Amino acid sequence: MPVRRDEVRNVEQLGVRASQLPTARRQSNATTRARPFDTLVLGRYRLGERLGAGSFGTVWQARDDHLEREVAVKVVPRERIMEARFEREARAAARLSHPAIVTLYEAAADDEAAYLVSELVRGATLGALLDAGRFSDRDIVAIGIALCDALAYAHSQGIVHRDVKPSNILVPDQPASASYPAKVTDFGVARVLGGDSLTATGDVVGTAAYMAPEQAAGRPAGAAADLYTLALVCYEALTGVNPIAPGPSGHRAARLGAHLPPLRRQRRDLPRALGQGIDLALRPRPRERGTIEDFKRAMSSGFSELRDVPGVVEGPWRPRPGRATRREEARPGDGVQPGARAALGAHRRDVVGPPGAVDPDAVAESRAPPRWQERAIACACMALLAAWLARRILGPPSVAPAVVALLAAGFVLVLPRLGFVAVISALATAAALRGHAGEAVIILVGAVVPMSVLLRKGVAWPLAAGAPALGAVGLAGAWPAFAACARSAWQRAALGLAGWVWLLLATPLSGAALYLPAPAGLPQHSVWSSSAHETVHHVLVPLARSGALAGAPVWALAAVALPYLVKRRSFALDAVRVAGWTAVVVSATELAMHAAGAGSALSAPRTAVIGAVAAAVVALCPSAAAAWRQRSRSNEPQAGIP
Repeated sequence: MPVRRDEVRNVEQLGVRASQLPTARRQSNATTRARPFDTLVLGRYRLGERLGAGSFGTVWQARDDHLEREVAVKVVPRERIMEARFEREARAAARLSHPAIVTLYEAAADDEAAYLVSELVRGATLGALLDAGRFSDRDIVAIGIALCDALAYAHSQGIVHRDVKPSNILVPDQPASASYPAKVTDFGVARVLGGDSLTATGDVVGTAAYMAPEQAAGRPAGAAADLYTLALVCYEALTGVNPIAPGPSGHRAARLGAHLPPLRRQRRDLPRALGQGIDLALRPRPRERGTIEDFKRAMSSGFSELRDVPGVVEGPWRPRPGRATRREEARPGDGVQPGARAALGAHRRDVVGPPGAVDPDAVAESRAPPRWQERAIACACMALLAAWLARRILGPPSVAPAVVALLAAGFVLVLPRLGFVAVISALATAAALRGHAGEAVIILVGAVVPMSVLLRKGVAWPLAAGAPALGAVGLAGAWPAFAACARSAWQRAALGLAGWVWLLLATPLSGAALYLPAPAGLPQHSVWSSSAHETVHHVLVPLARSGALAGAPVWALAAVALPYLVKRRSFALDAVRVAGWTAVVVSATELAMHAAGAGSALSAPRTAVIGAVAAAVVALCPSAAAAWRQRSRSNEPQAGIP
């Protein structure tokens, strides 16, 4: 998954994040070197484990010897602070007492550094938990609602946070209240509303990827800036994309002054009221954003419509900075910068969280290959089909099958729909001219099937050729698992059905039983191959009447159902469910054909079993990958986070 924030991982210590890399590099040796557990500061706090780096310094787990409790101590290098500024920030933060705000206990300084002592929150940052797939859409919105209350309370006390970002949002392992599942920390960069600025004129306080336009420009940042950054955090958590983070600082500055792409352009499944509320809060002009209360109402209004499906929302492919697609350049005037639009696209949800219900389309989306890989697979299937037909039908041709394959792949690569139609038409015409009119009819009938069921998905038309190709090596039964990798339920069903039909049609063409035997009474190839009439009446009609087509809906349903079963929570449970799925597919296929009047069962039960095993392997590969990623994440220890 792409890194979404300008933060540094401290995996070797905590698996948590540190913000503002330049700040971390400028810390003095006194604050970054490892301290012994018994190092005493301010006469009462014994520093222990280093937890990470925050906006102003390094954070340590410590023990308060006076009150005998564990605390978090942020150590700020002395050269980083001004006395008056430090005192004002400490007083501002100490005035806050709210269940969704980390409590500041004490602020003091000595000759070496300044210290901010706060409550120790045992848990992890929002950013780390999002990457681990622990949250659903409903969890994210619940956290957003709680943070609305926290920031509204701080604003009522005359305090603006100015640095709301995922690494400053802490999620306790055991929240004190279900209404407040998260806490905001690091009010050390706050300013007092109505008072003097706590920073010098023009000094920008905050993190570049989470900054309101007025704040990035060095203008006064009030409550509207916190609203903007909170909405930006929610936008990223729900879509996996930070619309102002990609690209160099120059492009970021341009995006900060523009309207950002609407939330529901990325997530059409989210409630409209939620999308409108986040879009409103992300307006570039502060006066147009509404209030924290308006934002909370928008978040709450769509809460009941959200799915409770944990998972990781991955960012899309990003083009090189500064390059926009022709489609983007053709849509000027919509208020969205081309670079921002190019950075946004279809999201993927890789479900790796706790057990629960799973959106099958979300799982299938994460299984589906990127768009360019999908087209490459289609080209490979078209090349394979063209080469086989050229060798089979044309006999010893004047043009080598490899050349035919390359030409076919090139046509499909450039123009998927027209290329497919052109290649199929050329092959059918060549077959007819060579005296194989019957085989030309079968080729055309086979081409019509994917074109009919995948009318708007031209790049997928050649994919059904994978079914007979698998059948040639005895693995035809694995096709429903491959079809289940498509991006939507309809595409999965269409590919499953088309693959079955192509298997049936390839049987008389090849003269071999790829999965089923040829219908009883089917004449020899030499009898029908030269006549379109004989092919229709002695090949296609017997196939339709034999009941063999009854297996097509079974494979279609199997491809649709598989993402429901592979939940990627537990590899063992997924393996059990997939084993049951393969057994049901094999038995249901045979039962459906018997019910439709087929006279024989599967031609080679061993071949069917081998195909089923291959299908199980294909189906479990994503689950195994998810289990490996989850095991890697679980090896990162967690501790208290200030």
